Amino acid sequence: DSVADITDDDGFCDLSYLGNLIIKKQPDFDPRNFGFGKLSTMLKALPRFEIELRPTADPNYKSMYIRDKEA
Repeated sequence: DSVADITDDDGFCDLSYLGNLIIKKQPDFDPRNFGFGKLSTMLKALPRFEIELRPTADPNYKSMYIRDKEA
């Protein structure tokens, strides 16, 4: 549900915004409880989500966006 709440026109949402929203909705959420060190690692492991890296103003950094394939 959180992904759908913040998607852009093409169905993607910024992973950092998603992480913040999840913490607001579920303060006790921690990907380590599911065997993952980070939210990004957890989402990459789930076939339901499509991952896209987008360039930023900093050439050394890319933003990670995700899309729910089942939405």
